[in-house]
Amino acid sequence: ALGHLAHASVVPNTDYVEFEVNRGLEWLHAEPNYSYRRLAACLVLRELAINAPTLFFVKSREFFGRIWPVLRDSKLPIREAAVEVTVAIGTAGPARLVLTLNH
Repeated sequence: ALGHLAHASVVPNTDYVEFEVNRGLEWLHAEPNYSYRRLAACLVLRELAINAPTLFFVKSREFFGRIWPVLRDSKLPIREAAVEVTVAIGTAGPARLVLTLNH
C-alpha cells in the first residue's frame, strides 16, 4: 500500500514519502537489538525505491552509507531484505545511481 501511495505521488504524498524515506534511513542506523526496525526499514525503503525512485535517489548517498552494517546483520531475514532494497535501487535507475555515487 505504501508503494502505491508513493507511485501516485502528488504534492501531499511527496512530503509523506520523504518522511518515510527519512524514517527508514534512521531505522537502518538502529542498534542491532532493534532488528525489527532494520527489517521494517528495508521493506519500506524497497517499496519506495521501486515506486518513487526519483524521491528516493535524493537520499541514495545516505542510504549507501547506512546499509553496510545491515548487510552484515546476524539475522538472515534482515540481510535478505537489505539485499532486496539494494537490488531494487540498482534496477530502478542504475544510470542515476552511478551519477549520484560519483558526485
